[in-house]
Amino acid sequence: MCQPSSVGASMTPISSNIAKFEDLSPPSDLFFPNGTTQQPVPSYRGSRLFRDIGFVCQPFLIGEALANSGNNVYFYNQNQSISESILHTRAYCGCGVVHTSELAYVFGNFSHYFMHGFNLQPTLSDVALRWEESRSWTSFVAVGHPSKGEYGQSAPDHGVFTIGGTGHSGSGGSEKARKVLDSQKPRERCGFLYSPEVPKQLLY
Repeated sequence: MCQPSSVGASMTPISSNIAKFEDLSPPSDLFFPNGTTQQPVPSYRGSRLFRDIGFVCQPFLIGEALANSGNNVYFYNQNQSISESILHTRAYCGCGVVHTSELAYVFGNFSHYFMHGFNLQPTLSDVALRWEESRSWTSFVAVGHPSKGEYGQSAPDHGVFTIGGTGHSGSGGSEKARKVLDSQKPRERCGFLYSPEVPKQLLY
């Protein structure tokens, strides 16, 4: 059985680390362009914490280990989704690009959404990205690297390629797309969450 008292006295107090986590997720980062939030700030912070632990930081750790062993590693950040219009019809607003959003583009197929009667409204940008993203993934399977731009570790924004939305952020990509990722501070957040003491305090 885990004993919270086993956390060393020399470690940063839990309250201080909570404050540090809140500093990495200030309310100003969670505002929509019109200056309002569509969900309470604690809800956004909690969902971002869940996302970081489950979907962001672990790929960084695994990818870095693979790269250190001589493998080519490609990180990507999906920044476009056809799911938002579906979620809005069900009163789920402000969810952004949710988990599995990339699948419709990767497989180049929107038809299954229509089959189930969802209110899908793909844009011309969605249609274009469907072809580009599916081509990149098939290229990766066939020859070992994506076909679209520079996804790899030499990309300017921490080696992460931003797909869709504001345009790609790899080599030759847009500064606006790089800022999308930089604003979320992935390296800082993961460095904090995987510092030696935080997992112990989370009893993880």
